[in-house]
Amino acid sequence: MQQDSPQDLTVTLDANRYAIAYYLCGVTTSPYRWEDNPHLAFERAPGYHVEIQVKDLKVTLDDARPIPFTSKHIPPDDPNAGNKQFATCRNWQFAHHLRAAGVVTIPGERPRGLGTGSVPGQMTLM
Repeated sequence: MQQDSPQDLTVTLDANRYAIAYYLCGVTTSPYRWEDNPHLAFERAPGYHVEIQVKDLKVTLDDARPIPFTSKHIPPDDPNAGNKQFATCRNWQFAHHLRAAGVVTIPGERPRGLGTGSVPGQMTLM
């Protein structure tokens, strides 16, 4: 969504059998700089409430808590562990967080409407 002025938006995420965690990624424009993109990973946490600032976004999480981005879950024997472009990528860190949590595959049919195309530097979790 492109916007010229601040807007309030409430998003309610329904319980979904495929949702282990959620990932919010915003892409900045005019001028585009990847370091300005807001990223937020979060998971369900009943009773938890937090208001946080993620780049230019003010986010309130109810019944959810943020998952910090860190490279601590990247195994040292991973072929790209020493590659700064991978090790500092928040998408890649999140994927390894899920892997460390025991998520290797998601049973059942993959939900429709989720893109399967690959973008260099990104991965698709199925």
